[in-house]
Amino acid sequence: MNLLHLDADKLKDYPEFVFGDQSTHQSALLLDTGMTKSRRQIMRLEKRMLFAKYSIEKCYLLYQIASIHLDSNHYDKCYFIARKAIEETKNCNGILWHFLSTIIIIKANASLNKSERVKEDLKGALQIAESLDSADLTAFVEMCIYCNERNICVKGNSSQPASKRGSKITPQSSVTQ
Repeated sequence: MNLLHLDADKLKDYPEFVFGDQSTHQSALLLDTGMTKSRRQIMRLEKRMLFAKYSIEKCYLLYQIASIHLDSNHYDKCYFIARKAIEETKNCNGILWHFLSTIIIIKANASLNKSERVKEDLKGALQIAESLDSADLTAFVEMCIYCNERNICVKGNSSQPASKRGSKITPQSSVTQ
């Protein structure tokens, strides 16, 4: 054990692992103060969710939880919670929260480089922005669409391999033509 520089006391405290249990990895997560702070914020918001009477309040809380997941780079959880917020907006006709939750989903997909999914979500965000009658939001989403299309074009051009051989006409091919 001395050769491996392992502390004998730590080896005795070997935790029992249970496959699929998230609590197995808590000791490593506790060392990261940012992770514990975001976990505490999410727990506080989830407790507030239990006492939320109105759908608009639930939309706000779900949006905040999704935002924390986005900041913590948990994009799948962010996507899932933002979708729940969008479903909740149908109960209260909260178009603004629908728009903001859609923007969170777009950010998560953009972080994962899912350009086609971002394109689809931006089209939906443009419809919502138009229904909000906000010229600024509409211009913002249109600019995002333009930048995303440019990004898709750049990716498309870079993914096509350049031909290493030039197309030279051989004497035989010019004779047969």
